[in-house]
Amino acid sequence: MAKTKTEIQKKGKGLSEKHEAFVREYLLQNNATKAYMTVYPNSSYDAARTSSSELLAKANIKVYIDELTGNLEKQLGLSKAKVVDEFMKIAFATFANLNKDWLTQKEFDDLSDREKACISEIKTETIVGDNWSKEVLKIKLHDKQRALENIAKLLGYNDQVDPGRDINIQINVINPNT
Repeated sequence: MAKTKTEIQKKGKGLSEKHEAFVREYLLQNNATKAYMTVYPNSSYDAARTSSSELLAKANIKVYIDELTGNLEKQLGLSKAKVVDEFMKIAFATFANLNKDWLTQKEFDDLSDREKACISEIKTETIVGDNWSKEVLKIKLHDKQRALENIAKLLGYNDQVDPGRDINIQINVINPNT
């Protein structure tokens, strides 16, 4: 169940109006320094960078951010799984899905929503000859590589291994002469 504005304000209890404004600006701009400078316009860039970082570290600010972003996802019906599914439509689409057979394209109305989702652009072009002309339909699909990269990022496949982590390797050398 979605929280009411009053319930969210209770969670953000102890926040000044400026701190609440900072959180709202931070969520809008996705940049803490810029959000701080919007709410505190007389602060320098360096001061805003330091102060915004300190604000984001406060527990009550974190709780308020979590509440606002959590509600947004619920209100929009978004989830990580839905986002991954949308990228999968693009990543695993092929032109073969859009055709009845090798040379015949499906009618647009016969395409499934999943097939339509992978289409980036549709345009017609007229090819003109001496005594003839022909309409050609050009279909462009969304970028598969970019969709795969986004799936990998969302699923954590690109996470870096901690370079400071010790790795123990045991090597047994077998001397064939003994």
